[in-house]
Amino acid sequence: MKERFKRFKNFLNNTDRVDLKIILAVTFLCAFGCMMVYSASSYVCSVSEDFNYDSTYLLKRQFLFIAGGFVAMIVIQYLDYHILYRLKGKIYFIIVILILLLLTPLGDEANGAVRWLRIGPITIHVGELSKILLIVYLAYMMAEYVNAKDKVSNVIRLWMYSGVLCGLILVISSNLSTALIMVMITFGMTFIWSNTTKFHLVAIGLAIAIVGVALLYLYFNLPEPEVAEGLHYQIKRILGWMAPEKYKDVFSDQILQSLYAVGSGGFFGKGLGNSVQKLTKIPEPQNDMIFAIICEELGIFGAMIVLILMGYLILQLIRVAMDANDLYGGLIAGGVAMHLSFQTIINVSVALNVFPNTGVSLPFISYGGTSMLLMLAEIGLVLSIRRYRMLRSFEKQVKIQKAGLNYYRYR
Repeated sequence: MKERFKRFKNFLNNTDRVDLKIILAVTFLCAFGCMMVYSASSYVCSVSEDFNYDSTYLLKRQFLFIAGGFVAMIVIQYLDYHILYRLKGKIYFIIVILILLLLTPLGDEANGAVRWLRIGPITIHVGELSKILLIVYLAYMMAEYVNAKDKVSNVIRLWMYSGVLCGLILVISSNLSTALIMVMITFGMTFIWSNTTKFHLVAIGLAIAIVGVALLYLYFNLPEPEVAEGLHYQIKRILGWMAPEKYKDVFSDQILQSLYAVGSGGFFGKGLGNSVQKLTKIPEPQNDMIFAIICEELGIFGAMIVLILMGYLILQLIRVAMDANDLYGGLIAGGVAMHLSFQTIINVSVALNVFPNTGVSLPFISYGGTSMLLMLAEIGLVLSIRRYRMLRSFEKQVKIQKAGLNYYRYR
């Protein structure tokens, strides 16, 4: 037993097997996600004609999404990520075009917002695709500005480019959650890349102060439920976050039910499949509120296992970023790590009512097609960065050995 534990510990500490660790972590998260999607959706599917009274309807679709995502991950892994660098600034215009296409007949409306492009039987969530394209574009721009990292003007320029995209998404699709994550990714990547730490700290301080004053004003001037019901749904989400009890009969009941689910689970939960809140009280619990179901059925213990595994995956992505051969690859891997980190933090915070409801999915766990496919594609891109580094290291080793040198002595 001690020998097995020692081998397992050596495997975890072995930086040469980062790619395998990433694949294993993603596989476990997807498997756990399938289990929770089935648990959260089986009852509703079994009693609904929309799902053909099939309790495994959404589970089977999730399997298809994961299978397609793993195929994409494997294919992208064996491509040279520098292909994206050759697209240069064209990526930015691709993002703009994708967002503007939402205004055309291709835009698919759901719940009062146009966020999907429907091309035949295929639907694409523009916001999810915009996140990964933004990471690639920012990495390209930062690699171009590598000799001007001290200039605040370059940081502001990158913020402006990202701000235009976020503004388009907000105006056209009312997608505050995607815009918020894109802002956080942009800020995080420029903070790590540039030598303008003080400027970033001042900017985040001003942003916190402005948002804090606005929220305090709103908190001390909460409208009556009858008045609030007619406001924009983004404002209603903020009001429901501030005073869920006050607006529970209007629009904040989902948050309260999520808190009931989290609180009733205790440390070890009620048992897998025994959630009560998922039956009728939390709408579509397999999506952005799946963390509340995890807490109710598996308790704090199960939730911590998920978060630890997610943290372990993000740690491996950071290792790839730090070990990349070039700045471009390192920034892409770092951007992907930030994307997963921010999205996980926001999703968990929403379930705990620490943050207003944004409709953000839990990576690799929540039900969803575009989100699952693109996140696995992101992982494939990181694996490509890792693979390219390993190939370069192998080529260097061969050249040194051919020259009659001891590679292990001079590396």
